[in-house]
Amino acid sequence: MASFPESDKAIYQKLAAAADIVNAVGTVDGLLQVYSDVVPDGATLPYIFFYCVSAPFEMDSPRDTTDELWTIEAVAASRAAASSLEDDVISTMHKATLSDTGWQNYYTAVIGRQRQTFIADRQKYFHRMLEVRVRWAKNT
Repeated sequence: MASFPESDKAIYQKLAAAADIVNAVGTVDGLLQVYSDVVPDGATLPYIFFYCVSAPFEMDSPRDTTDELWTIEAVAASRAAASSLEDDVISTMHKATLSDTGWQNYYTAVIGRQRQTFIADRQKYFHRMLEVRVRWAKNT
């Protein structure tokens, strides 16, 4: 059975190690407000969440590889706070090196962004969505 890199853990570790991000999002119940896949009930603004959009893999080359596309969303109550958090994520993730046992991360880059604002229960949610390409090769 093929194994795959644990990109979600690697991305979380990279974001959680960035002092600017930690200071900006803070914690709730002792947990950093950086979430994979879904934001739990009780999260407060600002926060970051991320999820995999696509993860094609090639298992027929001399070396197994993956070419993943992730979205990392910075969400805040103001445009300025969301933009500042977006800048922190770009600084942390663009050209970053991620770590996972058994895999080599040979490319990580912020390749696009989107901006949206939602209103729910009279609260504005400013989303700054970054597309991040992550490429891995299995160690031989």
